[in-house]
Parts: sequence; structure tokens; C-alpha cells
Amino acid sequence: AKARVRVGSKMADDAAFLGVFTAECWPVFVEGVAQVVRLDVLGAARRLEYYKPCALSVLSKVLGLGIIAGSFAFKVPQIINIVAARSAAGLSLAACELDVFVFVASLGYSLKRRLPFSAYGEQATVLAQNLVVVVLVWCFGGSSQEQSSGPLRIAGFVVALAAAVAGIAATVSEEVIVALPLVAVAASFASRVPQLVANRAQRHTGQLSIVTVGLNVAGALARVFTTLHDAYDPVMLGSYSASFALSFLLLAQILAYRGNTRAFLAKRAADLKSSSLEKKVD
Repeated sequence: AKARVRVGSKMADDAAFLGVFTAECWPVFVEGVAQVVRLDVLGAARRLEYYKPCALSVLSKVLGLGIIAGSFAFKVPQIINIVAARSAAGLSLAACELDVFVFVASLGYSLKRRLPFSAYGEQATVLAQNLVVVVLVWCFGGSSQEQSSGPLRIAGFVVALAAAVAGIAATVSEEVIVALPLVAVAASFASRVPQLVANRAQRHTGQLSIVTVGLNVAGALARVFTTLHDAYDPVMLGSYSASFALSFLLLAQILAYRGNTRAFLAKRAADLKSSSLEKKVD
């Protein structure tokens, strides 16, 4: 019996280490699985209220870890679109740069508050991918045909952002840190609104990736759930809710303008091909 207790305790510690089960929820999980194995479905149904808190806690942690895993490919479709077309047409440079600032502020806040990694881990990977998108817009031109001013600008931008995250996490006081997500929410609005306005004016969404925007909608909605059940923070809850609403509007525009977007991209590809042939003839 003592050996079984030691084994059960070690499994609970391992589960907690993985960030899925707490020490309190592991025995509840084992008990629930045992009921299901015995085909005691009615007995398990009668104890739903008993299982519910731990079930929601585990679901929240699994969602958080799933978001972090998925975040490694979050902006990849957008990056592929830009590189394949060698164009960032339809993307707002201001929106992309502000998106970087949003994740700098959010990551600094999460590190300072020492939130569970499962509650914010994707912020670092998405920040890195946002940097790649910004560099590509500099290189290939966005909706205003901005061009890069060279490697020094890129290096300086990366160093400044790294210093900003480190500085926030290390030196900003508790009184000031609370306001940081509010700044991030404002920056999120500022980053999405120019893109929404540009899409409305152009009547197309250019190289904006429906996969990336769709993942953003799903990820923000999942983060609302994990913030409510795993690491409740009203400021972060407001930030994720705003991100969900704005991303949903972008997704709606992509769907509404998909016909115009296909026509625009086809025409642009034809123009680029024609231009390339003219250069070869010359």
C-alpha cells in the first residue's frame, strides 16, 4: 500500500511538472478514469459537479499548452504569402509595427507578474514571428510601399525590442506594470484599426492570410477561457477580449472581400510577370 502511495504521489508530481494536473486534481482524474473503465457512466454523470472544477482546470492548462505549441507556426502562413509573392501588398506597416509593440508590452507584463508559463508562453514566439513580418514589409513594401533602410535599421529594431522586454521585466515598478496591458490594448486597437480602414478603402485584403487571422481569433478566444480558469487577471482578460474582437472583424473582412482579393492578387501577379518579361527584353 505504501509503495502504491509513493507511486501515485510521484505520478502526481510528474503530472504537475508537465503543467496539466495539480496535486489536488490528479487523484480526481484517476478516480474519474477508474469510473469510466468500470463503465460506471451513470455514477460519473451523478458526480459531474465533483469533477467539473478539475476538468475545467485541466482543459484550461491543455488549451494553454496547445496555444504555445501552435504559436510556433502562427505567422508562418502570413510569412509564406509575402515571400512567395515577393510582395506585402495590402499590409499596413504601421499595423505590423504596432503589433510588435503589443507583444513586447504583454510579454514584459507577464514576466514581471510571474504568471504561469502556460498563460503567456506564446507571446515570445509570436513576437519573434511578428518581427519577421515587419522586416518583410520593410523589404517588399506594404500598402504604402515602404522600403527597408537596410540591416542597421533591422538590427537596431531587434535590439531595442529585446532591451524593452528586459527593462520592463527587471525595472518597472508594480504600480506602473499594471498600466502596461492597458497600453497594449490601446496599441492593439491602433495596430488593427489602420488595417481595417485600409481594407475598407481598398475593398480587398491583399496578402493578409486567412489562416493566420483565423488562428488569431481562435487563440484569443482560447486565451479568454484560460485567463478565466487558470490565471485570472482582469487586465489580461480585457486585452485578450479586445484582440478577439478586432481579429474577428479582420476575419470578417477577409471573407467579405475574398472575391475582390483574388482578382487583385491575380492582376498583381500578371503585372509583375509582364514587368519581368519587359526587363528581359530590354
